[in-house]
Amino acid sequence: MKLRLNVSQRVIAFLFDCKHQSTVSEAFSTILDSLSGSFTDTYVGYKHKTRMQFMTQHMKMFFTKVLGINEEQMILLLDGTYLYCEVYSS
Repeated sequence: MKLRLNVSQRVIAFLFDCKHQSTVSEAFSTILDSLSGSFTDTYVGYKHKTRMQFMTQHMKMFFTKVLGINEEQMILLLDGTYLYCEVYSS
């Protein structure tokens, strides 16, 4: 409700018949602790996939489509600047 309707904690306390706004604050705190402990690590953030999974499943396709380069080029990101380099194999 808080995110969807953008209502204050005082209004949420009234709607759910809580005597104090602090009860709503404690409930939000408990929910955030629970989500950050289990949901976040499993489904979002840096820990839900290994670096290798990101590289093989997402990065190559992303950069080749968004930046319009071919698969033989190498991309370096230095201080916010993209550099394209040809990769030569012997």
